[in-house]
Amino acid sequence: MASQQQTNGKSDAGVNSVTVFFDYSCPFVYRATEWLYTLAEHADAPPNVNWRYFSLAQVNYKARDGWKVWDAPRLDADWGEQNYARGLRFFWASAAAKAQGPDAFSRFHIALARAIHAERREFTSFAPLVDLAQEVGLDADQFRAGIEDQSLLQQLATDHAAAEEQEVFGVPTFAFADATPAYLKLGRLLESAEAVQFWGDYQQIVADRPYVVEIKRSQ
Repeated sequence: MASQQQTNGKSDAGVNSVTVFFDYSCPFVYRATEWLYTLAEHADAPPNVNWRYFSLAQVNYKARDGWKVWDAPRLDADWGEQNYARGLRFFWASAAAKAQGPDAFSRFHIALARAIHAERREFTSFAPLVDLAQEVGLDADQFRAGIEDQSLLQQLATDHAAAEEQEVFGVPTFAFADATPAYLKLGRLLESAEAVQFWGDYQQIVADRPYVVEIKRSQ
């Protein structure tokens, strides 16, 4: 899927490009991911998507002691037993997939989102993540090396800091060039036709109408 890109910049250039800040644990991220992958298959001009990490575990951490989720494996031998470990493993595995190239990342990204939210698969260790990587055609040995390489977690730190600079508070958040980032919650998955139509509507509201500050439905 050529339109599903992963870079380190704030946002790809062009009116049809967007950076999406995400955390795999969020169901709204899953719905947005399916939406964007549907666009890659059905839209005449699908958006170039720059997926960037934003850790909900980090943003929801209340203590003021300087703790960072991406430093945890280096500082805590038992980090894998902590409540944040599941989400951190997702980020780490994603970075390991990205190290094999954008196509590998694209395949792993959607497969992981579906495995978590649609298939309800258990990921209490790295072993099922290795299985998933093999299922989507990644090099298993390279992937295993990646999930042992703590330097890959620097990407999480970098992306999270970039999100904070843009005052991102939740996921998924869409950042178009020269527009204030916008948080989005989809109530369900979108069919192909409505997915394409909604992209045009959403892009117009968020990227082209800066005077629209907030739209919120009654619960």
